[in-house]
Amino acid sequence: MHGFLNLDKPKGISSAEAVRRVKKIVGPYKVGHGGTLDPSATGILPIVIGSATRFSDEFLRMRKVYLATVTFGLSTDSYDSEGNITFRAEPNQISKIDEPLVSEGLDRLIMSQRIESVDIGESETPIMQKPPIFSALKREGIAAYKLARKNKNIDFDPRRVLIYRWKTSDVKRKNSELPQVQIEIECGRGFYVRSLVHDLGEFLGCGAHLADLRRTQVGDFVINEAVKLDEVSLYGEENSLKKLILPIDKILESWPAAILRNSETRDLGYGQPIILSPYRRYLSTDFDADLIRAYGPSGELVAILERDLGVGLWKSYKYLGL
Repeated sequence: MHGFLNLDKPKGISSAEAVRRVKKIVGPYKVGHGGTLDPSATGILPIVIGSATRFSDEFLRMRKVYLATVTFGLSTDSYDSEGNITFRAEPNQISKIDEPLVSEGLDRLIMSQRIESVDIGESETPIMQKPPIFSALKREGIAAYKLARKNKNIDFDPRRVLIYRWKTSDVKRKNSELPQVQIEIECGRGFYVRSLVHDLGEFLGCGAHLADLRRTQVGDFVINEAVKLDEVSLYGEENSLKKLILPIDKILESWPAAILRNSETRDLGYGQPIILSPYRRYLSTDFDADLIRAYGPSGELVAILERDLGVGLWKSYKYLGL
């Protein structure tokens, strides 16, 4: 069994625990994931199975979409609802919160963090963002959250991350509860939604924390096509579970491809480079690509190829050897 499982991770378990439960079903095959979700977060957790584990890093480079529920009027040290309260706003600071204020504040915050000197495309905004101290980032080989729990002094330098789009919803107030807003965010690798929420609360002067987080998209994996963990468990055996597994080239559909001869497939298996002329490449006219898909004569994906030294020479970047 080799491929991807578009899993909708439930709240309350770690990404590692979700992998363990899938592993229990698939048996002897390797199982991993394509990007951690906090235990308190829900949504898409790409599960990689068998030879697909070699492509887990591809998910890290993909755009992600999150739906964040933000509570204003209260800040915490972890930037979410599980931390200790560090600031509580006065009633007059909370009463001013409405959708136009939040929307304008978010725009101005992101523009204030924007890296002006960077040459960017029209669809992306590079910003400098400081990660939360309650995170899995390492400090002297130790996860920062472990040090933070021991009240160790931790401070991260701001890092360059990408945000592509953001959109706010109407403010909701229930009786005497603090106001909440949902923010949809499309971002790149290393982006912390918790940090954006915390920074927004400071920018508006009323404090804020992340009350709930749901990941709704990772690359071409979307939430309405995701499978819940309980559904995976119901299949219960390898042959049945195969119905849920997406093929490895699901995440490579936009890449150019080539169909190989049996001899070329064999040479790749021995670690030898092969020669491909431009007319041998199919499914794309992008002959300048540095990575392409390689299929065997029967149509099975056998390798990812990368350019080698020499005209028309390609070598195995990732050999599947299924």
